[in-house]
Amino acid sequence: MGFKRSPPPFLAVANKTNKQVFRGLLAVNFASAGSGILDTTGSSIIPLSKQVEQFAAVQRNISSRVGNGAAADALLSRSLFLVSTGGNDLFAFFSRNSTPSDADKQQYVGNLVALYQNHVKALYVLGARKFAVIDVPPIGCCPYPRSLHPLGACIDVLNELARGFNKGVKAAMHGLSLSFQGFRGNEKGN
Repeated sequence: MGFKRSPPPFLAVANKTNKQVFRGLLAVNFASAGSGILDTTGSSIIPLSKQVEQFAAVQRNISSRVGNGAAADALLSRSLFLVSTGGNDLFAFFSRNSTPSDADKQQYVGNLVALYQNHVKALYVLGARKFAVIDVPPIGCCPYPRSLHPLGACIDVLNELARGFNKGVKAAMHGLSLSFQGFRGNEKGN
C-alpha cells in the first residue's frame, strides 16, 4: 500500500489539524494493542464501538474540510478499512467457560458476528465502502493457550470458536455486499 510505516494512531492526530489526513493522503490507525467486538471484553482494549466513534470524528473533520457531500463521500469511498478483531472476545469467552457446549459456542459466536456486522454497517453509514477483513487465526495454538494444556497441545475449543467466527463473518460480509450499494468486502484468511 506504499506505507513506509504504520499509519499514525487516531489518538496522535485526534486533536491536530493534519491536512494530509483530511485530504485523504494519510491513513489513520484506530487499532489498539487489544481490540474487542464486545465493550465488555477487557479493561485494556479499545472496543470496536469506540473505534467506530473515533472514525466518526475523523469523518466529520474530513467533511468540514473538503465540504459535505460528494467530495467527502468520494474520498471515503476510495479508502480501505482493514478490520482485524474477534480473537480477544473468543479468549474472554473461553476463560469464562473452557468446556462450552455446542449450543453455547453457536450462541456466543452468533451474537459476536451480529454485533460485528452492526459495527461494519455503522462504518458504511459513515462512508466506508471498501473493507478488508482478516480472519481470527487458530488462536488455540498461540503460546498462552497451549501452556494451559497438560501436553502443550493446541486448545481445540478455541480453534473451533475461531473457525465458526470466521465462517460467520464471511457470510455476514457477503450479505452486506448484496444489501448495500458500493459495499465491497474481502476476507483474508490466515
